[in-house]
This record gives sequence, structure tokens and C-alpha cells, in this order.
Amino acid sequence: GAMLNETNYTTLTTFINFTPIGEGNFLYNVTARDRAGNSNTTAARNITLDARTPSVDYVGGTEINASFFNRNWIFINVSITEINFNNITFALYNGSTGAMLNETNYTTLTTSINFTPIGDGNYLYNVTVRDKASNLNYTATRNTTLDTLAPGINYSGGTAANASTVDRSWIFVNVSITEANLANVSFALYFNNGTAANETNYTILTTSTNFTSLSDGTYRYNVTARDKASNANN
Repeated sequence: GAMLNETNYTTLTTFINFTPIGEGNFLYNVTARDRAGNSNTTAARNITLDARTPSVDYVGGTEINASFFNRNWIFINVSITEINFNNITFALYNGSTGAMLNETNYTTLTTSINFTPIGDGNYLYNVTVRDKASNLNYTATRNTTLDTLAPGINYSGGTAANASTVDRSWIFVNVSITEANLANVSFALYFNNGTAANETNYTILTTSTNFTSLSDGTYRYNVTARDKASNANN
């Protein structure tokens, strides 16, 4: 309760502006006296000056930007530095259209949320913190894709039928793939005893390969497609 400023006027003055003063919590009142020694004082009022924006950052448990997962939830965790906290808002958007899907607001200090259950798709999210002086700050917007479906993959035209016998030194393999979030395609060729003869991996959509210069013998082969959420099919 230390006195910071006391200003007295002997002419009728009905206002004052204490400036400049730093951030902090302040009390003030006003006293009027007449020439007969009578006086009266307003109630003491309390005001907090806060010119700083809150600090908010993603912390452990929040996934990195542009991540892919085989699950039906998105967990968000943040750290906040703000002595005059007012509210925090967690926002989730459709990553394709930008449409708001969920906006959850807390007026007590809450630093995490789990959006669940949510379906497959691409999502954007961010977190906004406001203090009681209307300062606000927000995280960067992050992007997460949920994908619980394995890629679709089938042999296509040009691939020999199973258990076929052919007069040539090559094996051509062709497939069709259905997958929006493809990570890689692996074409694997094995000798009949199970030993690997060749494994060719592509990180761009590649639907065929030709294993050439092969010796006579029986071979086995398959093709595996993996997506960015670690789902696989062959």
C-alpha cells in the first residue's frame, strides 16, 4: 500500500491522469475538503495495468506439424505464462475447407485438450490465450492427418497369373493402388526358398516394375504399399 503519487488542487479539478506508470496493480481514491474542514473520500478502487501479451507454446505430447497418424484423436498440450489469465481457446478446423469443427474455451487455466473421437482426414489446430487486459497471443497453426485405412492394392494387367510358367528371363509386375497419403511402394522378388532376390522401393507413386536378367527357376513376388500413417497392405 505504499503511496506512489498524491496530487492536491486548490481550484476545482475533477480529473487527473497518472502517467506514465508501469505495469502492476494500483489502488486510488479521491478526497474533497471544504473550507469548514469537512471532507469526504471515494471508495478505493483497484486497477491492474498489463501491456504484455501472454506467452503460449506447444509442449510435450503435441505432435509436430504435418504429421500423420493411424488413430481417431488429436492431443494438444501448451505451456502458458500469464499472471492475469482470462481464457484459453483450443480450435480445430477442417484442413481441406478451413471450416471450424470445434472451438473449446476455458476460463480457468487449462493447458491441454484431446479432440476425440474424430474421423479420418486432414485437420488444422491452434490455441489462443487472452488476459484480463484483452491482450492475446496464439500458437502457430499445425496440421495433422488421421488415416486409419490401409492402402488398397491389387495386381493389374500385364502381371502373370499365379503359378504360371513362362519362357523368358524377366518378370513384369503391375498393380493398382488406392491411397491418398502414400508413403512408399515396395516390389519384392524372392527365390523359391524364400531368399530375397530383389527389393525395390519407391517413395513416389509407382505401380509397375520389371525384374530382368533372371535365371531359370521358380520365383515368388509381392508388392507392399504403405501410407504416411504407417498403414500397409500387400
